[in-house]
Formats: sequence, C-alpha cells, structure tokens
Amino acid sequence: EMTVQVLRAKLDEAETRAEMGKFLTRVLTGTCLYMFALSATMPLSALVEDTAMVTVPILIAFAIALYVNIKTSIFPASAYGFTLNGWRPAVREAVVFSVPVAAVIVLFKFILVHTVPDMMGAPVFELSRSEDSVTVVVSAIAYAVSAPVQEMVARSGMQSSFMMFLTSRHKVWWSIFLSTFLFSSIHLHVSVILAVLVFPFGLFWGWLYARRPTLVGVSLSHVAIGLFALYVVGIPGYQ
Repeated sequence: EMTVQVLRAKLDEAETRAEMGKFLTRVLTGTCLYMFALSATMPLSALVEDTAMVTVPILIAFAIALYVNIKTSIFPASAYGFTLNGWRPAVREAVVFSVPVAAVIVLFKFILVHTVPDMMGAPVFELSRSEDSVTVVVSAIAYAVSAPVQEMVARSGMQSSFMMFLTSRHKVWWSIFLSTFLFSSIHLHVSVILAVLVFPFGLFWGWLYARRPTLVGVSLSHVAIGLFALYVVGIPGYQ
C-alpha cells in the first residue's frame, strides 16, 4: 500500500509538472504573439474613437486560449474559478471591499484636479471619453461585458495556474503579482498611464479572488469599480 501511494504521488507530480510545462509554453507563446500584435495595434489605437475596438479582439483571443487551456487541463474547471461554490460570501465581500476602493478613486481624482495644472478646475465627477450619451452608454455596456472576460484571463488563466504550480511559501502572493503584472501589460496599447493604473486594481482583484476562488465576486467588483472609475469619476489617460 505504501508503494502504491508513493507511485501515485510521483504520478501526480509528473502530471502536474507536464501541465505546468504546457502552461508556461502557452504563456510565453501568448506573450510573444501579443508583442507582435501590439506593434500592429498601436497605430490602430490612434485612429479609432474608442480603444475598446482594439481591446475586445485581444481579449477574445486570450479567452479562446484560456478555453483551450482548461479543456486540455488535467484539473477540473472549478479549479480555474468556474464554480458557484461560495458565490454568496464572494459577492458580499466584493461589495464590502469595493466601497473603500471607490472612495480612494474619488480621493485620487480630487488630488489630481487640485495639483495637476492641466486638470485645474475639472470636476471630480464627470462622464469620460465622450459627450454623446449614447456613445457613453454603449461603451459602458461593452466594458461591463468585457470585464468578466478580463477576469477570466487574469484569474482563471494565469492566477489559478500559478497558484496550482508554484511551490514557494508565498505562492499565493506571487501568483497575484505575476498574473497582475502580465495582465496590466495588455493595456499598453491604450497608454502607459492606464497600464500603471490597472496594476494596483489587479492586485486588489487578485487578493479578492484568492480569498474566494470563484469568478462571480471578482467579476462583479471589476464591473462596478471599472464603470465607476471610467464613466462616473473619469480617470484621465483612458481615451
């Protein structure tokens, strides 16, 4: 019985190592493809009115890669956050913890309009990116739809995989940092400022997901905070 247990443990370790190799191969391949796509989309971002036209296809490509990764994985979909287990406390924590984050966003905008010369006199609360209400509503709906996809890529595709494969003592924090760092780079085609601003929010959502590993709560928080920051407060640097 001991021999069988040892052999099973070694088999599980070998399967996990093989899965980690496939994951790293896909991450490196996706990163290289993204760098090539970035050089092509940078001129396109300057031509379109709404950068969502560029961001959405990139997210779709990452979502397809995520689907393939989960379908071919030895782990169940629930290991990647596709589960309703614990969704109630996840939603409750998402609401509770998102409120102070929203307050920090307002404080940040307040400091900007009182310290940055180019923003002097600007309102703290404003609809961003367009004066056309129809455009704002359509863009907000597009963002609300794309935000859960972003969490699927960042949490299911990267953070969950890092949490399963890393073996260090602080693997949870490393998985949060690495997944956030990789995902924030996806926003470079919009602006460097936005990529930098996304990073602390990614750390927050990564921590939220680590507490309750289901996509329900973190997706709700992402949608709420994103809509509030971009379309109510009007974060600069996002055009």
